Amino acid sequence: MFKRLGKKHSIYACLCFGAFFVYALYYNVFGTNASSMMSFFNIDSAKQGFILSIQAIGGIIVSLVLAVLGERFNKLKVLWRGLFVLAIASAALGSIPLYVPESHGYVLALFFVVFAGIGFTMIDIMMNASIPEVFKKENDVVFPLVHASYSVGSMVSPLMTSLLISFSNPLGYGLPFIVCAAVCLITGILHKKSAVSIMPFTPYEAIGKKSSFKRKNDFSAIKNYKLWMFFLSGVFYFAFQVCVSAWFPSYATEILGLSNAAGAMGVTIFFGMSLLARLTAPLIYKFMSKKNYYIWLGGLSGVIYLTGYLSQNAVIMYTAIVIGGYFQGLMSPVLINLCCEYFPGNTATASSAIILSINAAALIGPALTGSLSQALGFTAAMCITAVWLTLASVTAALIYIIKPSDKKGQADGN
Repeated sequence: MFKRLGKKHSIYACLCFGAFFVYALYYNVFGTNASSMMSFFNIDSAKQGFILSIQAIGGIIVSLVLAVLGERFNKLKVLWRGLFVLAIASAALGSIPLYVPESHGYVLALFFVVFAGIGFTMIDIMMNASIPEVFKKENDVVFPLVHASYSVGSMVSPLMTSLLISFSNPLGYGLPFIVCAAVCLITGILHKKSAVSIMPFTPYEAIGKKSSFKRKNDFSAIKNYKLWMFFLSGVFYFAFQVCVSAWFPSYATEILGLSNAAGAMGVTIFFGMSLLARLTAPLIYKFMSKKNYYIWLGGLSGVIYLTGYLSQNAVIMYTAIVIGGYFQGLMSPVLINLCCEYFPGNTATASSAIILSINAAALIGPALTGSLSQALGFTAAMCITAVWLTLASVTAALIYIIKPSDKKGQADGN
């Protein structure tokens, strides 16, 4: 692959992998770090879940802006600026214990995570929208590998967090966020340098030159109800995924009687199986289309997770994580691909709709699951998240079952 890409594009591809790695590194700190954060801020599980909900507000704002105006911007510039915003916000969140006493600073944390949400959403949207345009011939290889790097970051994050909070340090919960900020800053600097070198070979070179660049957004995709069905499917899927990251460690300790480290290992296994699925994507696509994968294996994975949660047995649960984790591992990149293919002239809008669903899921899922765990218990709450996974597949199936009523309705969708 790298020989076909050439040196400059190969370096840029590697930095795309790095950008999604650090995005995942930050995003998945919260689950393993939940107990330390709740202890420092003196909050309950519902308020801990509310942190992720507030973080999603920043992401929702950016998603809406880029859904409407995304095609007007230089996607590579927005991407590296997102890395810088995330680095600053993560450093600010992690440094709170240095100047705020325990049991204080919760509102300050809510303020900083809004900007973190803005940063990683800029990365997410523009990465997904730009890869098909920058790596046209190698998109089917580069795209799943970029998402595989997210899985790697998601695997590393719980282990890194567990290690960093296991020894006494003045930052407490904040040290993992400081490490994320440092890695993000370095990646952003390198990403900017590489992006500038490949800019002449991309569609974005003319942006800003009024005489030669007249690209604008086509709003017809936003008016197509199928786009919002993709969005709804994404809400269901990503609500399931974010709750695995945010709440499985707590479920493992409270219901399965395991240590926090063992719970963190469950999250690592989940994303490890997602990584395996993404690395074996070409093999999977030989046996089934992306559409059938999302509908059938995604729905089956929801049933598997529901069985694991209902069993309240560690062996059955971790077996479900392995099998179900592999079956659902490609759902995120496949959903983005399906939506962009359905609206080929509006990749920024299509990508924004899916990223908006991620932030909507993060806004609703963790807080709702935290509240349900207090009202109904962790088993019932986690079972509901498994049902969401199956509903994601059902919603996607309806997109292809329901036919457009006329030719005009098919203009922006298949």
